[in-house]
Amino acid sequence: MNKKPLDRRVKRTRSNLRASITRLIYQKPVNEITVREISEGADINRATFYLHYKDVYDMIDRIENDMFEEFEKIVTSHAPEDFKEQPFLILNDIFSFLKDNADMCAALLSPNGDIAFVNKLKNVLRDKCYSDWEKLYHTDKQVNFAPYYNFIISGAIGLLTYWLNNDMKESPEEMATLAEKMIINGISVLEDPEPASTPVS
Repeated sequence: MNKKPLDRRVKRTRSNLRASITRLIYQKPVNEITVREISEGADINRATFYLHYKDVYDMIDRIENDMFEEFEKIVTSHAPEDFKEQPFLILNDIFSFLKDNADMCAALLSPNGDIAFVNKLKNVLRDKCYSDWEKLYHTDKQVNFAPYYNFIISGAIGLLTYWLNNDMKESPEEMATLAEKMIINGISVLEDPEPASTPVS
């Protein structure tokens, strides 16, 4: 069922609330954040906050659920062949999603963040990858898949954390290209792609 589009004023208020709680997550655990602090940071009164959310936990849940639904749509929209033949396509979509949600992604990956939500996203990607693995290779054996997937996803989280911590200087396309090269070529990505030619004497 399609959600009813939000009007501009509601979008602006929720955007301000989201920015406020994001800043607070960097400072303290979620269970120590109050509605008053969020409202003050968004420059609204508490009554306005309660027009949108029941409490702090409801706010976090709804932000995370919206992000989860968007991420799941991105991942499941790609054909199995994309993972094998054109990983750049899905990687570019994922990095674009992360950039669009950089504020909350960085907060969730911080010490006060919600590791359960991060794991939820990882599980969506794992399930999609494993389903496609079965279709592409006609096997349900996890012997090689499990260690390979965990190796790749740990590296992806590290790459994402690096990107967020360095002000996302690279574009999503550049990060997707780099991630694709790392997945496909491994350590050879560190080699000079265009070695200098030997001078003619």
